[in-house]
Parts: sequence; C-alpha cells; structure tokens
Amino acid sequence: MVDWQNVATWYVLIVDDEPANREVFADTLQYFGAKVATASNGLEALQIIQNQAPTLILTDLAMPKLDGWELLRALRADPALRHIPILAVTAAFTMPGDRERVLAAGFNGYLAKPVDIIGLVDIIRSALQDANAGQGA
Repeated sequence: MVDWQNVATWYVLIVDDEPANREVFADTLQYFGAKVATASNGLEALQIIQNQAPTLILTDLAMPKLDGWELLRALRADPALRHIPILAVTAAFTMPGDRERVLAAGFNGYLAKPVDIIGLVDIIRSALQDANAGQGA
C-alpha cells in the first residue's frame, strides 16, 4: 500500500504533450523522492503501464493521439488498473463547471494550470484526500 505521506513510496506517471510541463512536474516530484515516468500522450502511458503500474497518474486532458479522457476510460475499464488514482492537470478545462465535470467522469482530482509547483506534493495529497472523503473512505 502506498503511504501518501511518504513521497518516496510514490511511482508517478506524468502524461502531458508539453515537454516543459513533464519536466517541471517530474523534477519537482523527484526532488521530493518520488520515482517518476513520463509520457507525451495516453498511448505512451498505456505502454509504460504494461511494464509497471504507477501508484498515481497526473494527466493532461487535451493531448493528441489518446487524450486524458480516453486514458481514464481505458484504465477504469481494466480491473487490474482501475484502482490507480488519476488526477487531471489542465489549462484547457478551467471554466466554471469543468472541475465538477472532470470529477464526475471519474478522475480522482483536478488541478488547474498553472499549478503551484512549490506546493505540488501538498496539492496532490489534498486532491487524494478529497477524493477519498467523497468515496466514504
């Protein structure tokens, strides 16, 4: 079981078509001790997950090939992978009601870009706590 208080136990898959975004998230999480993998779209993410399932996925929603919405559907349809928390990280879906739509679709959390990088770990923990509270966990 993952200890969400101990970042060193996290294996995070960052999925974003923007290389700078992947790099900033990866560098930040690695600084705090997380193991990190990156993918530029949902297809790459699914290939990575075949080798080792992450403990957490941060995914952009709007990407070419296979977007974050499709990645979510693919993972939730797989009984072996549906337990993985998936947080949407987006600049494209930040209008009123988008957060609720993202969470209703089955994402475990929502982060609007630009994300406070200094507080990233706490933001992730908060999103996961909110998701667990909403599920009665």
